[in-house]
Amino acid sequence: MAGNSSPSAARSVSSSCRAHVIHGMSAPAGPGRYRGYLDQRSLPERRSRGCHRRVCESRHISELSANIMGYPTVDSGAATGARQSKGDVMSTWTNDQLETIERVDEIEIAARRTDGTLNKPRVIWAVRDGDDVYIRSVNGSSAAWYRATRGRHEGHLKAAGVDADVTFTDVGAAVKDRVDAAYRDKYRRYAASIVDSINSPGAAETTMRVVPR
Repeated sequence: MAGNSSPSAARSVSSSCRAHVIHGMSAPAGPGRYRGYLDQRSLPERRSRGCHRRVCESRHISELSANIMGYPTVDSGAATGARQSKGDVMSTWTNDQLETIERVDEIEIAARRTDGTLNKPRVIWAVRDGDDVYIRSVNGSSAAWYRATRGRHEGHLKAAGVDADVTFTDVGAAVKDRVDAAYRDKYRRYAASIVDSINSPGAAETTMRVVPR
């Protein structure tokens, strides 16, 4: 990967995580960083903490999505209501929580391991559709954070003042068009290629409804 040669430049890249390499080209920081480049803040998902130069070097966002096998929990996306998954009764989001998630660009998601502990959080994009919150993986089912949700389908969400244990419910094709439209509307100020990546077929296959527990 291309990088700066001087020690001062290297320190700048490492400390601010503002330089990124896309197809062998360094993306500049500052107001013009979206002109033909992807910036760390522009990506639909990234690491939450401990951002290292290698971490901040953007991955190609069109990874092939593997087929999801053996997870029958799929619903059509009708009403949120009170649902059950693995014996846990789920509740609904409050209006304040929905408004917060709709307002912020990024949320933190951490999947719960089988031993009950949480994985390291991942910063991703999220959208609201009515009383529901949806997330998906821009890198499809190969993304580590998404694979981590496959065990218990439980985790934790943080966004501004929202801090909630959640259940991840896989959804069917019935909600795809609505979720696609929600991503296009909320993130319309980003480059079309970035928004298209979160609406790609591979990403759409990973769409989950996030329900507070």
